[in-house]
Amino acid sequence: MKKMLLTMLLGCALNAQAAVYKWVDEDGNVHFSDEPKHPNAEKIHVPPPSTYTPAPLPKLQPKPPETPVPNQGYNSFGIGSPANDAVLWDTGGEVMVSVNLDPALKTELGHRLEFSVDGRKIGNSDSSSYLITNIERGTHQITARVVNINGAALDSDSVTVHVRQRSLLDAPASSTPKVPTAPGAPRAPQAPRL
Repeated sequence: MKKMLLTMLLGCALNAQAAVYKWVDEDGNVHFSDEPKHPNAEKIHVPPPSTYTPAPLPKLQPKPPETPVPNQGYNSFGIGSPANDAVLWDTGGEVMVSVNLDPALKTELGHRLEFSVDGRKIGNSDSSSYLITNIERGTHQITARVVNINGAALDSDSVTVHVRQRSLLDAPASSTPKVPTAPGAPRAPQAPRL
């Protein structure tokens, strides 16, 4: 039984390395085979197949558990105004942001508020409100954070606001702009009213 199994495995290995023959028949068709079935068949060299050995993967290190962000002694903290997803019309580039903080900001401990728009810090405040200036029209993310003197921070949830500006395209359809005329310029004739 062992000899028969060994013979079969050896036969499979030899077939894997079998020769390849190529010939062209009378009609001009090219044929390939593992046996020389035609008198004009010639043995061709087939290079061994390409192989790829990937680089070893780095050993994965378990991720250390996240340390919870201290609440710095605040029971609640969030942006109270403007409301999330608010549409703000004709702001002149200014948006007043106010935060709800319980208890009040602990400035005596060196705490301060930082405000960010679209992930970019724009200013600090020692009070619970801040006026954002030069905000362009479009959709923006506003975030507030309480920072202590050691740099530890407590972030609020971000608030999305949509700053809009009215344009001539927003004017009602019934109003048509009046075209100014130069003094003393002739007026165009008007159609008679019937």
